Amino acid sequence: MLYSEKQIVGRIKGHIAKRGGGYPAWVVGVSKEPRSHLFRKHGVRKVGDRWILMHAKSCAVAREAQLYLVEKLRLSDAATKGDPLADFVYAYRKSANTKP
Repeated sequence: MLYSEKQIVGRIKGHIAKRGGGYPAWVVGVSKEPRSHLFRKHGVRKVGDRWILMHAKSCAVAREAQLYLVEKLRLSDAATKGDPLADFVYAYRKSANTKP
């Protein structure tokens, strides 16, 4: 399923509300290969850590959702702005094993 900016923001907000931690305890990024970023680059554990990912309707939608989450809600930025084809948005709760 492809998600709009509003749907992405709403789902991430709901996920954080269920999984705990304030918004600054979470990191949000965009990627064409979100699982690689989550599990390899950031060190998120598939089981045990809190994470979510969604496929945006477009790269622009993914970037707008990330921008809103960083600027308005104060999630940490995963600094993943380099890939112009990034159309997935992911978020994870920081833990001792994640980077950053």
